[in-house]
Amino acid sequence: MGIWTWIVGIIAGVAVVAFLANGDGDRTFGGRERQLFGDRAAQALEAVPVAVGAEEALPIVRSLNPPPADAAPTLDEVQQLLTTASTQSPDDAKATLQQAQDKLDTAIDTVRDDADDTSNDVERLRLLRFAAVLTKIQDAIQSRQDQQQ
Repeated sequence: MGIWTWIVGIIAGVAVVAFLANGDGDRTFGGRERQLFGDRAAQALEAVPVAVGAEEALPIVRSLNPPPADAAPTLDEVQQLLTTASTQSPDDAKATLQQAQDKLDTAIDTVRDDADDTSNDVERLRLLRFAAVLTKIQDAIQSRQDQQQ
């Protein structure tokens, strides 16, 4: 039993060294689990307007969840109005923020209409979540208006 134990032990040791020397061969493990590694939950996206404010939230939300083509120009105008309001005096900013809210309301209606018009359930859910986040941004704008009064 002594010699065979030594032979099996040496073979096992050589196999372990060979596996360690070979590495993973540039293979990745857990492919399907890793595909969603960078995705965020919808709830985290809805918290962005509260965490960073409306002006900073709109570009973040648009980069993570592209808007429909017919709502994109309106959202561009909203972003410009929010940027303008941040540099204005509080009295002038009230009117600009009200314009931004009106434009954002139009964009929300457009996104909801697109959600109603699509036959793809996944796209419908994406658009409805996007509209919900835009509503949170609208709430953040309203909160900013309330603070300036």
